[in-house]
This record gives sequence, structure tokens and C-alpha cells, in this order.
Amino acid sequence: MFATTPVLQSRRGRRYEVTLVLAWWAIYGVFLTGQHLLLSRSMGVPLDIGSAAARALPGAVVWAGITLVAFALARHFPIDEPPHVRHVLVHISASATLALAEVAIAFGIDRVTGWFNSSFSDLFVNGFPPNVLYYWLLAGLGHAIEVYRRYRIREREALMLQKRLAEAELHLLKTQLQPHFLFNTLHAISALMHRDVRAADRMLTRLSELLRVTLEHVGTNEVSLRDELDFLKPYVEIERTRLGERLNVTLDIAPDTLHGNVPHMILQPLVENAVRHAIAPRAAGGHILVSSRRSGDRLELEVVDDGSGKGDGRHGSGVGLSNTRARLETLYGSDFCFEAGPMPEGGFRAAISIPFRAAPVEEPAALRQEAIP
Repeated sequence: MFATTPVLQSRRGRRYEVTLVLAWWAIYGVFLTGQHLLLSRSMGVPLDIGSAAARALPGAVVWAGITLVAFALARHFPIDEPPHVRHVLVHISASATLALAEVAIAFGIDRVTGWFNSSFSDLFVNGFPPNVLYYWLLAGLGHAIEVYRRYRIREREALMLQKRLAEAELHLLKTQLQPHFLFNTLHAISALMHRDVRAADRMLTRLSELLRVTLEHVGTNEVSLRDELDFLKPYVEIERTRLGERLNVTLDIAPDTLHGNVPHMILQPLVENAVRHAIAPRAAGGHILVSSRRSGDRLELEVVDDGSGKGDGRHGSGVGLSNTRARLETLYGSDFCFEAGPMPEGGFRAAISIPFRAAPVEEPAALRQEAIP
């Protein structure tokens, strides 16, 4: 769907404004027609509806035109913007001209029809001063409408700017994260090549697959949890190639969460953090559990490892964890929860809670629990 430009929105607003003005004065004309009918009957000289409308509608038409002109002048010569004196003089001239024009038109209609037989001086004395006042009331209303319209435009522009800034910040955070991840992976491949060339080759294959998945989501801030897991698996396989049986990763994924939107690359830095601090330093390796579940309108994600927790040097301030927190704050404002820290019984837990927003479901959700081989 194409975005609506401010110019197009302005044109639509003008058409809507004209429609409202014409509708208002049409209703006024109908009301005045009814008033003429009732007055003529009370005076014993009843008019038919055509004659009553002929007397009432010309004035409504004239004032509809004056209203549109007053609105246009209020828009093009706002008294709250410089040059103030010039704009005020424009409105003074317009009020006098339009007030006099209305008197002249009323006099002309009266001379043609002979309805009231009023002199021009009588019409001027009785009509000109209130006409000037009516113009200023209409110009004031038009100015108020224009001020509100400008406010809404600025508000929309501010929201669009805020959105663009947020997208730029997310892009910056992702570009900060990706080199960090690639450096660690390439360093692992380089170290492995001296011991096992075939294993290093497998890691390069997995890395190319991982980069392909990454390129598929360039410019994407959110993906479905299913796609995020598809991105995570090649990374885990890379680490499994490096660490062998020392690394065990289990996915415990609730099926009803697979179509929920999550920030792209949200799980990989948390798993990488667990591998680096809880698995790689230990000769016996360890286990990482990645889980998801729904709790009401929230989507909850957890990455838990069985490392030492308190003694492994993690304090929640590394690149991966701080980047994760910053991206969550940019995407969700204050509507998220991110906790990362050691558990009393040992191990380290990183937990995320975000609003559940469903992505389009491409296939039936079947995954529940799986150990990544």
C-alpha cells in the first residue's frame, strides 16, 4: 500500500472542508426557507415553497462563498505568522469588501424582485456592520482549523521522523552485532583449520548458510519465531562442529509461539553468550535450553545454561546482552522485560518478555521439543 503524502492529505482535507461548508449553508438555506413559510402564513400572505426558497437560498449561497473565501484567506494570510501587519490589513480589506459585496447583492436581488423595497442605505446600515463581524468570526474559525491542521501535520511528521530514527538505530545496532558475531565465528574457524580441515570446511558451509538467511532479512526488524529458530540452528551447528559433544542445545518451543514476531537476531547473541561463558571454558561442556511460551498477550523467551553462573564473569553488560536490551527498548519502548543474571541453583538465565504479535502463518506449527544435533 502506498503511503499518503502530505499534499494528498491536504487536498483531501480541502475537499472535506468545502463539502462541510456547502452542507452547512444548504441546511441553513432549508431552515430559512421554512422560516419564511411560517412567517408568511402568520402575516396572512402565505408563500409557496418555491417563493420561500427563492427568498432564502440566495443569501445562503452568498454566505457559503464568503465562508470559503474567509477560510482561504485565513489559510494564506495567518495573523499569527509574519508579516503580521500585512496579514491583518488583508483581512481588514477583505472584511470590508465582502461585507459591502453582500449588501450590494442583497440590494440587487431586492431591486429585481421587489420583495422588501429597501433602500441601499438601509441595507448598508443594517447589514454592513454585522457582516464585518461575521467575516471576522469566520476568519477566526478558519484560522483555528488551520492551526489544528498544522499541528496534526507536525505531529505526523514527528511520528514519521521518530519511526525513521528508530529504524536507523535498529540498523546501527544490527550492524554492531553482526561484525561481532562474524569475528567470533571466523576466529573459531581459523583456530579449527589447524586441527581439522574437514570440520573447518563444514563450519564455512554453515556460515555461508547463516549469511544467506541473514541477507534474506536485511532491513527487517522483526521475524517470526520460526524464522528466528531457522537462523539460530546453523549457528548452533557451527559451534557444535567446534565443540563437539561438549555442547548440547535443546529447544523447548510452544507450538502457539512459532508464528509470533520477535526481533531478528534476538536469540543468537544470548546463545553465543552462553556458549562463550558456560560451555567453551569447561572441559565437560554443558547444556543450553532455549524455550518459548505464551502468557496471556505476552511472548516469553528464555535461554538458560548450566554453567557456574556467578563465577563465569558475566554481568549482563557484554556486547550481546547490552545490544539486546537496546534493541528491545527501541522496538517496544517500555513494553518489554529483559532479565539476565545467574540463578541461585547455578547456571545463567536470560529471559525476554515482549508483546505477542502474530506473523502470517505459513505452515502448521508442529515443533515442541527438539535437540539440535
